[in-house]
Amino acid sequence: MAKKKVGGGLAALLVLAVAAIAAVILLVSLITTETGGTPPPRLDPERLGRPLIRIEDKVITQFHLELGRQFEGIKRGKEGYKQPDHGILRELIETAIFETILAKHGRGLTPQEISNDRARGIRESREPAKMRELIALLDQYPGMFELFQVKPALANQRIHYGLLPDKSVQAEPYAKAESALKEALREGEDFFRRRKEEDPQTYRRTDTDNPTLGVGPSRSQEGPKRPPGEEEELKRIIRDFANKNLSTTAEGQVCANLIEAEGGYLVVRLIERNDKRIQYDVVSYPKIPFDVWYSGELKKIKGEIVDPSVREMLIKNMGRDHKIIRWLLGE
Repeated sequence: MAKKKVGGGLAALLVLAVAAIAAVILLVSLITTETGGTPPPRLDPERLGRPLIRIEDKVITQFHLELGRQFEGIKRGKEGYKQPDHGILRELIETAIFETILAKHGRGLTPQEISNDRARGIRESREPAKMRELIALLDQYPGMFELFQVKPALANQRIHYGLLPDKSVQAEPYAKAESALKEALREGEDFFRRRKEEDPQTYRRTDTDNPTLGVGPSRSQEGPKRPPGEEEELKRIIRDFANKNLSTTAEGQVCANLIEAEGGYLVVRLIERNDKRIQYDVVSYPKIPFDVWYSGELKKIKGEIVDPSVREMLIKNMGRDHKIIRWLLGE
């Protein structure tokens, strides 16, 4: 009887053991199916805290580089192109620079904005399984999901579409354009005729009968033919511009306000506007381009490459003449 009980107990233990092994196999199978592989090993931020690069009060360490490698492995997948070390560091450097510049201009990213953008990115992700894997990886380390997944795009957008177009940055070209608008309102057609003669690169007559965009000498009608549909698209853009900006401007009159475009401030005189044709003169005052402004901003902040091996790696892969490398080297 005792032998039967022992035998039954062993059988039960064997069944439990088999069930446990099956559960482990199932779990591993689920992880592999869901994420494309087993999770990467957990990193020790303190042990990997060796500084590589400093930008003002921000320090990029060996931990950030190691985590960036794991992040790339998940984000790009097995077959996707993975950023090499210099690419990972470059993105971290640019994010730190952008955050620093924004803060100095009083336009820094707030915790609420970062939190909102994180929630939006997770909610709108087109690859929810991969997003869950990224969350599992990065949320082990406070702030790292935000650093790798949220801040780069958020800071870049704030720089290019918030700060750079702002009149506090574009004060000089805006002042020139305002002064020119006053002249145009006084002189009318004579102002545009003079600008065409003195500085033809800033002048353009826009006409749906010969549709072109931008400023500078018009494209010759004798030139190569446009691709099918391009002319109609240009006409549509010209009409949309007139409907938006010149709806209250009479023919022969100068628009009473500056018109802000992506690349500059425009002074515009409406010549003709009807169902068949739209024609107007434009004089453009270009905004300060990003590269020029960015170079000036870099001179106002401090950065250095602390680790000699990282310095050599970045120089080798990005080039000593790269704007960021020259700045980090103090050149």
